[in-house]
Amino acid sequence: MEQVKAYCSNFVYYRDDVLDDEKCKHLIDGLDNEIDFFENAVDAGFKQFGQAKLLREDRQIFLPQRLGDLYPIIHEAVVNELPNYAELVPSIERQILLSETAKLQKTMPSGGYHVWHHEQGAGAVSNRAMAWMIYLNDCPEGEGTTEFIEQGLKLQPEKGTVVFFPADWTHTHRGNPVYTHDKYIATGWYYLNGE
Repeated sequence: MEQVKAYCSNFVYYRDDVLDDEKCKHLIDGLDNEIDFFENAVDAGFKQFGQAKLLREDRQIFLPQRLGDLYPIIHEAVVNELPNYAELVPSIERQILLSETAKLQKTMPSGGYHVWHHEQGAGAVSNRAMAWMIYLNDCPEGEGTTEFIEQGLKLQPEKGTVVFFPADWTHTHRGNPVYTHDKYIATGWYYLNGE
């Protein structure tokens, strides 16, 4: 049996094998089917998804939504792994945190959102305390990395691996481009005080 790889550096936690190959494939297939549905709807004259498509060079679906069987897979993996992160960062246990939504995202070669950013902002996202992400597929070495500028850290996407990190400006990051493969992730946030 292969040993699980896990580490925590500057509050960035990374652990592999939180989702098996079958679950990752199920999530990817669900997202691809939903993308096909909406893109066909756009071709038929519906504009909602078409307008969103123009703003980013990726595709994303927020859950829970029409894809009711996908959210529990993601939620279970994140909730089960959070205590392992809290063992390394015990102050997490003193917070009242809630994560109720997830986003599935597909980035095609040369696409994506490569701007340095952090996950906490004004208004509705001001109480984001922590972000999480699960890589749903492998990317070739050097492609699709998640890069944290202050930590000097680049994470290589590996299927089934979860990442937790603070949402604030201290953990400004970006997703670097993929050139030869699609990149699939599930992502979401923990909010303070359950809001």
